[in-house]
Amino acid sequence: MARFSKNRLYLTLLLTAAACLRLYHIRFGEPFLYHPDEIKLVAQAGRLLSSHFSDVSAYFAIGVYPPFFTYLLTLPIGLYIVVNFLTGRFATTADVTQFYNLSPFPLFLISRLLVAFMGVLSVWLLYRLVKRLYSERVAWIASALLAFNFLHIQQSHYATVDLPASLFALLAVSSAASLLEKPRPLHYFTSALFAAMALATKFSLFFAVAPALYAHLCHAKDSGWSRNKIFNRRLFLLAATLVIAFLLFCPLFVLDFNQTRQGLQGTGQFEKEGKLGSGGSLLSYWTGDQSEGFGVFYPNDFLDTLGPVLMAITLVGLFLMVRRYRRADLLLLSFTLLTYFMFEYVAYKAIRHLLPIVPFLMVAAALALESMAIRLSRQAERRNAVLLGMVLALAVAQAGRSCRYFNGLAKPDPRTISRAWILQNIPAHSRIMTESFPPALPNCRDARPDSSHCYQLSALKLTSRRLNLTPEFISALRDSGAQYYLADGFSRVFFDWKHSYKKYPQVVQERKQFFAWLEANAKRLRTFKPANPRLQPEIVIYQLPVFDGGAD
Repeated sequence: MARFSKNRLYLTLLLTAAACLRLYHIRFGEPFLYHPDEIKLVAQAGRLLSSHFSDVSAYFAIGVYPPFFTYLLTLPIGLYIVVNFLTGRFATTADVTQFYNLSPFPLFLISRLLVAFMGVLSVWLLYRLVKRLYSERVAWIASALLAFNFLHIQQSHYATVDLPASLFALLAVSSAASLLEKPRPLHYFTSALFAAMALATKFSLFFAVAPALYAHLCHAKDSGWSRNKIFNRRLFLLAATLVIAFLLFCPLFVLDFNQTRQGLQGTGQFEKEGKLGSGGSLLSYWTGDQSEGFGVFYPNDFLDTLGPVLMAITLVGLFLMVRRYRRADLLLLSFTLLTYFMFEYVAYKAIRHLLPIVPFLMVAAALALESMAIRLSRQAERRNAVLLGMVLALAVAQAGRSCRYFNGLAKPDPRTISRAWILQNIPAHSRIMTESFPPALPNCRDARPDSSHCYQLSALKLTSRRLNLTPEFISALRDSGAQYYLADGFSRVFFDWKHSYKKYPQVVQERKQFFAWLEANAKRLRTFKPANPRLQPEIVIYQLPVFDGGAD
């Protein structure tokens, strides 16, 4: 009983630490929104709520995007709206719309808190899974490594799909572990249900069902290989539940099959081509030979997120799991390796895509640490002390990395500072051309109460891979009558990455020519520099020349 209470206390402390790290500076950017994916997802949840889920066009408002996470977002956002109606803050639905237009940050904060809770829940679920598959000691190590893992902490701060998809994949693997122990229909059902949730949250997670299939094949082998043992009613239950649940959680195929199919084909083509500057060599997630990302997308490889020591330990653990060839190991590897190699194959390299396999990478690291401790000492007390020391060292390093990152992200952003300067120094209704990551300025096209002080905003798509665009850019500046130009460091970084030079050297050269034209012909009014250009962009405000009818 005392041991149980002590374990519960330790687990509570671990989950509390995990929660504190995931809530640390979670309000970064307030009152502005500097994560582009958050904006579209929370807005999509609002569309579904305002249409009462009855408008087909609302489901496709952000293209063919898996909708299950936006369904989840409607729950806390809807509760927040109901509470404000009951307390008298909102009287009509128009008040809700006005609130979102003027000060939407509370809705984004609520969404971030939901994801942070999912991150903490993931730590608890991993502890239970690993304790069942391996031992309590390995469970403590793996869950501690996940609790303090930088990438997991980072993505737990954002109201985006990566962390929720990771949670559902973890639930699918946990159910598959139960299925591996006993082939009950309930375990087939829950494995398929959670795999469908993962797939409906992120289309790339179709391997979430692989552990359940592996467990099914293990039972077929134990019963004696035969066609009837493999293709039985339980496999049909798994398949039927997966399909039905997926269509329920992601009704896009039912609502408009052709549009969904064409959208997925476009997504597949994008994954093959990648963004400008994205890509990497073989094993680039481990070597760091790929674009480093920027802002909320930085850093972008395991070398930077795990650190060289934890990365090396993780690789040793993966090697041990493959070499031992145990069923528990192969259950986890069936999802981990298949998912990893799929993302290794696509051209668009982003470390956040690999977040769903991070819990299982921490299991591999835990197994490696245990093996190392056993080799270092055969005495139980000394071995436990060695293990504790190694885990604490790794945890402190990862926690420090997380705190430094969000300390930097929480500093006053040049976009926020430059916005205040523009509102004070640039006349209202001026025509301003921007790049991809500008300050949040009031746009005269938006019907808002503060539209008396707004600007005529338009943007250049610098990251297009088309050639010979410099004359078009200059013509766009001339034809729009733009008076000012806002350059940002994040848009420029695309043209400084190794793989931009490697894959699109002519595009890079042309964009550099345009930047040189801008510097030579426009007047720099102000430059706002960030403390860390990898986390926040430099903002440069130019006053454009008056065009006299021709473009140079």
